[in-house]
Amino acid sequence: MAEWAGRSRLLGMPIRSTSYEIRGNKLFIRKGYISNNEEQVLLHRVLDISLREDIIGKLCHQGTLILTTSDVNNEIVILYNIENPREVRDMLNDIVEKEREKYGVNNREFIGYSPMGGR
Repeated sequence: MAEWAGRSRLLGMPIRSTSYEIRGNKLFIRKGYISNNEEQVLLHRVLDISLREDIIGKLCHQGTLILTTSDVNNEIVILYNIENPREVRDMLNDIVEKEREKYGVNNREFIGYSPMGGR
């Protein structure tokens, strides 16, 4: 069972072909209508979460979350135009911290890490 599930939206309407789901310690990103592509990110690898909202997004209670990770295949993960982005960001932060504690990961392991240029 998913802890959170969302879909990309346009003006509050879920019309995009991208969906997101958090299950356990993983974030799943599914793209496509006819052919599907699914990616997953282990949440203990998330380094930073940024939020972007424009004026229309604020009015529709939606925004974009940008996750910087240490995953070599998904260094930047973008959750486009999701509902209630602040709540999702806070929930993600809590899960990331719990997962880091569980796996014994601390911030020192990421010192000098640059998602666009390696370590």
